[in-house]
Amino acid sequence: MTDPRPTKLRRYARRAALALAMLMAGFAALFVSLDPTVAAPSRPTSRDIAAARAVWQQLALARGADVGRRVRVDDTAMGSIAALANDATGLARFDGGIARGVLLGEASVPLPAGLWINVSASAAGEHVGFPEVSLKVGRVRFPLVVGRWAADLLRARLEREGVPLPPLDQMIRRVEIDRREVIADLVLPQESGLVRGLISARAPRLDEPLVGRIYCRIAAAQRTAPVRDLPGVVALAFDPTHAVAGEDFNRAAFVALAFAVVGEK
Repeated sequence: MTDPRPTKLRRYARRAALALAMLMAGFAALFVSLDPTVAAPSRPTSRDIAAARAVWQQLALARGADVGRRVRVDDTAMGSIAALANDATGLARFDGGIARGVLLGEASVPLPAGLWINVSASAAGEHVGFPEVSLKVGRVRFPLVVGRWAADLLRARLEREGVPLPPLDQMIRRVEIDRREVIADLVLPQESGLVRGLISARAPRLDEPLVGRIYCRIAAAQRTAPVRDLPGVVALAFDPTHAVAGEDFNRAAFVALAFAVVGEK
């Protein structure tokens, strides 16, 4: 008598494969696109850097504050921040702005085979605490509560990365979005390590002791025979008597060079 079990197993395997294929096709139809919604970005300009620095200076005033500090960001600054995000990550395309009283942020994430996942988040009006965010992924627009869940998940992930952040409603006390700008009352932690955490989550590992050794060598040379021009300081960072071939040394040397020229802040 023939054992029916192999036939049943093959039938179950075919059904499982068919169900998986249908699930993947449904996912692709809902969330995957052939083209990005965000155009290819251009490199940030000096105007972008100045606009982003102005926003950063406002945010610095909100660090360690007892009450909400007012921060204003207009459409130009939003575009500048998106330009810097494009240049810093290289992992996706970003865009942002304010139009007709709606704050809109967009991202296009590349996939293999030339496919894309397009994400957009928008908010409008006045809010006490964290604003209601409308989230759209591909062709699916989610309920408003999902925008809050996504923000909470991002905050939880940053905490796991070693970036301690208070609850959203404690950091964002009030938000008003008008036709020209976003006005927010913020209370930010004194030292969250947010920027360092975001960079370390995406960037290659940095040899921090090597950065320290190169920086100390530059500082010692500057005390002995100060160099006033940038090429001279670059030559100190990449002194061939100390340099080691490889990306790890180059990465550490560039960071030490930035500390020497601009300062740690």
